[in-house]
Amino acid sequence: MVEGMGGYYGKMLDINLTDGEMKEVPLEKTTAQRYLGGVGLGCRLVYDNVPAGTDPLSPENLLVFPGGPFHATGIPWSNRWVVASLSPETGFMGWALSGGSFGPALKRCGYDAVIFRGKSPKPVYLHITEDFAELKDASHLWGMDTFESETTIRKELKDPDVRITNIGQAGEHMVRFAAVMDDMGRAAGRNGMGAVMGSKNLKAIAASGHKDLEAADPIELFKLMKGMIEFGKDGPIGAIFAKYGTAFGGLSGPLMGDTMFSNGKYWSKSYCTKGKESTLLKMASDWKEINVNNFHCEYCPTGCGGHIKIKSPDKYAGETHRWEYEAAYALGNCCLMYDVKTLAKANDLCNRYGMDVITSGNVLAFSMMCREKGWISQKDTDGIDLVWGNGDAEIEMLHKIAYREGFGNILADGIKPAAQRIGHRAEKIIVHAKGMPPGGWDSRFLASVYLAFSLSPRGGDHNFGGFCGMMPSGYHLDKGRRIDPHSFKGTARGYYFNENNLIVMDSLPICEFSMVLSPNTLAALLSAVTGWNVNMRDLMRTGDRIRTMERLVSCRFGCSRKDDFMHMPFRVEASDYWLPKEREVVKAVKEYYHIKGWSDDGVPTMQKIQELGIENVKEALPTKSA
Repeated sequence: MVEGMGGYYGKMLDINLTDGEMKEVPLEKTTAQRYLGGVGLGCRLVYDNVPAGTDPLSPENLLVFPGGPFHATGIPWSNRWVVASLSPETGFMGWALSGGSFGPALKRCGYDAVIFRGKSPKPVYLHITEDFAELKDASHLWGMDTFESETTIRKELKDPDVRITNIGQAGEHMVRFAAVMDDMGRAAGRNGMGAVMGSKNLKAIAASGHKDLEAADPIELFKLMKGMIEFGKDGPIGAIFAKYGTAFGGLSGPLMGDTMFSNGKYWSKSYCTKGKESTLLKMASDWKEINVNNFHCEYCPTGCGGHIKIKSPDKYAGETHRWEYEAAYALGNCCLMYDVKTLAKANDLCNRYGMDVITSGNVLAFSMMCREKGWISQKDTDGIDLVWGNGDAEIEMLHKIAYREGFGNILADGIKPAAQRIGHRAEKIIVHAKGMPPGGWDSRFLASVYLAFSLSPRGGDHNFGGFCGMMPSGYHLDKGRRIDPHSFKGTARGYYFNENNLIVMDSLPICEFSMVLSPNTLAALLSAVTGWNVNMRDLMRTGDRIRTMERLVSCRFGCSRKDDFMHMPFRVEASDYWLPKEREVVKAVKEYYHIKGWSDDGVPTMQKIQELGIENVKEALPTKSA
């Protein structure tokens, strides 16, 4: 522990993959206090190192694995880890999060962040411990899926405790929505971070750290943690997730009316009235039959992960990770595919190849809709019968996407470029925000969800769009009054508060399923770990600063008001369901800008930048709409 910086080592490891040079660089206390770690530190480092005009898949882009002050402290739910870079899927600031055990293991190696720049002349992986860091040849691993390469590395290093994150074939082929995987089923899935890793010829990181960090006030930290563990196990949210995980939500969500079907063509309430309730209930029954057990990420008192076992048919047989809510939505509901065994296989392939299940399912559903409209034929899709509900076709096309073969090569660039290549009116029917398809929360369900997806910094973000959208929908945060869920009144301020809180959680980092924790509790935890005197207002200001830092990166690459919208082209079939009016959305977005202290074009003003203490802003920013 560095004096005055509990939870930090005060140094980062900077690796130039082009020539193999490694050097330690300091993490200053002021930087740690302003940006914490995780997403916040990642955004700061990308801003400082990636100039305008950089191609996300070029050697000039930066890839950062930033730790946080909660890592290696034993705080419940503090297993989340972050990878940050310029996103090849959106072209703006990108990051992804995962759980498991890799994040704390990397932090125990003695660094607050590991930074990669350049491109290795051959495939390599990083082996790092508290004593050394070494780039090792990964030529023999190139071409392996994530399960195979993790198993091989563990055997090579003869270390059963090593924690590994890696990419599969999708990352190697720079599929623009490739994921970075760990623990054979945990995914840092969004924004294409796996493609950036592949572009640098970096196959994996193997971390064997054992240095736990001592808190500045360990007695106070223990008191706080004790209550968290008890509530995580026995509280209502913990009990639900411990029993069902998130997978069950992919089956129950449609019946509640918050999940899209068939690329957004149907809203779930209207679609479920067409006799699909029994189908979804059968899926729930089948799910129970194949469920084997739950598992916990490191430091997690809940245990929402799980394993399943498929006995038949033979082509899908095996034991694998249970799918999560978003996989059930994207690979299942979105494609009108209701067979749980096929869903399990599709999810397993995404894990092995290293692909974001949300974008994967959305590009498949989009292709099925193009087929329905006659814009593409079975010949165009390499003989694969890509029609609604054809699970076998899903499986075949996932193979082609991962290897960029045939029609899969078109889909591998993401939903917006695929629509542009298909032509006709395909761009008019895609569902996305900032070029990234949304998570499984129908933005026509609540005004707050629609606004949240529109403003979400990463695009169609299931966290910022889902959690931040759902949380303020019931009560006005200023006066505690019940509000109309289909009204935009109060949603801008509600989203502002919730995004500040969530981006702080992603910077500490701590799992969002610790949502039972108030900002006051997070502030108390941070104070006990670091020795700083932090309160809730300080954390909300820090969240505001980090979000603004993220926006500065995205503005450098052209992000503005034109990008802050949720492209949802389909009307609900039943006329009694709500639809947002464009003028209402525009008004709410402008209200959010005003609250943030940004210009009418969504650009942080210099006054706001200085007010938040954001240092070294290198270029003048536009202040007028184009």
